[in-house]
Amino acid sequence: MNLTLGFTEEACTALDLAGGKGANLARMTQKGFPVPPGFVVTEQAYWDFLEGDRELARDIAGFVFGDPARLRAQSETLRARLSRGELPASLVEEVRARLAGFEPGQAFSVRSSSTMEDLAGAAFAGQHDTYLNCLGEAEILRRIRDCFLSLWMDRAIAYRHEQGFEQRLAAMAVVVQKMVRCDVAGVGFSVNPIQGDLGEMIVDANFGLGESVVSGEGEVDHRLLHDHVAGGLGNDLQ
Repeated sequence: MNLTLGFTEEACTALDLAGGKGANLARMTQKGFPVPPGFVVTEQAYWDFLEGDRELARDIAGFVFGDPARLRAQSETLRARLSRGELPASLVEEVRARLAGFEPGQAFSVRSSSTMEDLAGAAFAGQHDTYLNCLGEAEILRRIRDCFLSLWMDRAIAYRHEQGFEQRLAAMAVVVQKMVRCDVAGVGFSVNPIQGDLGEMIVDANFGLGESVVSGEGEVDHRLLHDHVAGGLGNDLQ
């Protein structure tokens, strides 16, 4: 398979193939962490999807970064055009083969994984789309295309511009991952992301899948854990 990679495959840890999210999930899987299984649609599939589009370079050159409303309209026009494209037949076949390895009726998350995200100096958190509880081949394929398109959301375009990234080099991989049933979910930081304190961990969580945590749409339980003892994390919670 040339356009998809399983989390257990060594090549899946490559940022330029699997994107930031996909590469990190593959690394954790291969280190033995309990990661729900899945696979990555590589950035090559994105370029194959774009093959034949002669207008993207022109659109990029015409972005008006100083006018948010104009940039939003340009983004919508670009994505509307790209949405009329079909996924490559070879990609459809590979995705179908990957899905056949899971139980019938299994739900999946379909998650954007840009090759420019999850970097030391640029997180891209919330800039691209994620879809949860996707059922069936047709929906999963549709959401893969939607993730490709989300590379060109106006907020993502503006963020790349602010970070000094070359727009023409932006590419999108997509993570397709088995959903797990959960009562509570959230986000954990091994370093305090506000203070940069190595002796503090932060956990934000709420009931359900945790999407409302990462999107900022719901109230969360916030926990701050202090390390008062060298070499060990204390039990203080705030």
